[in-house]
Amino acid sequence: MNNWGKDHWSVFVYIEDLAVNGRGFAVPDHRRMRTIQKKHPGMGNHLDASEFPTILKKGKIKNHDDWDCVEDIISAGLLMNEGTGINPVYKLTERGKEIASQLRIHKQEGKNFGEFEVKE
Repeated sequence: MNNWGKDHWSVFVYIEDLAVNGRGFAVPDHRRMRTIQKKHPGMGNHLDASEFPTILKKGKIKNHDDWDCVEDIISAGLLMNEGTGINPVYKLTERGKEIASQLRIHKQEGKNFGEFEVKE
C-alpha cells in the first residue's frame, strides 16, 4: 500500500463514498471506472484505458486499470466483494474504515492522494 499512488487511493475513496451513501454497500458506476476492455469486458464504458497505466508513488503499472486497483485493495484487506464478478458490491472492512478515516483527514489537510502514507 505504501507505494500506491493517486489511482489506487482515488478508486478507494470513490468506493468508500458510495458505501457511505449506500447504507454500507458500494456499487460502482462502470462508466466512471478506468477499464481495459480486453481484461475486464463488460465492466466499463466504451472507452478503452489500455494507454493509461496506473500511477504509483514510484513508477507506473502498465496494463492495470481501476478494476485491478480494486483487486489490490481487496488483497490488502480494505474491501470485500459481496457481489459477483460482473456485478460487484463492495463493503469496507474494519481496516478499510480505519484507512478511509486517515485518508479523509489527509485530504482535509490539503494534501493529494499521491502523498498519502498509511499510519499503522
